[in-house]
Amino acid sequence: MRLRLSGWNIDVHLTEASFLAALRKEGNPIIVREFSAKVGYSPSMLKEFVALAADKPLIIRAELRPTFVREVLAVISGAQNVRLSLIGYDALTTELLSCQATIDLPCADRPILAKLASRLDPRIREIVVGAVAGSKRRIDVPNLARVCGHSVRKLEWCLHRSGAPTPERVIGWATSLHILWRIETTNTPVKLAAREAGFPDASALGNYIFRHAGVRTTAAVKHVGFWALLERFASQFG
Repeated sequence: MRLRLSGWNIDVHLTEASFLAALRKEGNPIIVREFSAKVGYSPSMLKEFVALAADKPLIIRAELRPTFVREVLAVISGAQNVRLSLIGYDALTTELLSCQATIDLPCADRPILAKLASRLDPRIREIVVGAVAGSKRRIDVPNLARVCGHSVRKLEWCLHRSGAPTPERVIGWATSLHILWRIETTNTPVKLAAREAGFPDASALGNYIFRHAGVRTTAAVKHVGFWALLERFASQFG
């Protein structure tokens, strides 16, 4: 089946066999795979999918439910260039355009989530994964709660029970890491990175990063770096 979406010709494969056969062919520019109650898959298909998609640009559309998030983390551990897209929050059109524009520049979803995966209490896995994925577009706490299927109060309680940072802090850290990743991997000027992330200026961005990560933008870029800040973030989950 072929769909047309905002100028894209998209092949839709309705069976595991046809999907895997398409992956084996050369010339797949971007792979999109959904993990949700609407799309079933077998363990053998998941294993082959991870192997075939490991070196290709990949968009994962996911519902934030424990079963799907567990499988998403398994895929991310084997992929190199992957974007996580939240069903109910992210628009597929936006993700395709973003992925196309930066097809050779992986986003920060994979390094952040790969670092956090083994440290996360299973009871808060979907919350943290949602915060990391949603922070590419500065998701707020009410929207994070909604896509997780929780109330804001329950979201806060789940993180508190696990000894994790508050939802605001998790989102703040994740947003800061996404911005720093873009600055480091694309040499984007701080002023432009601030504007692209929705901040009025570099000063507002600096205040935001300092409030959540405890370091100013200039120091983060010149002296600390993405990987050291990621280590500090991960340490807050045990």
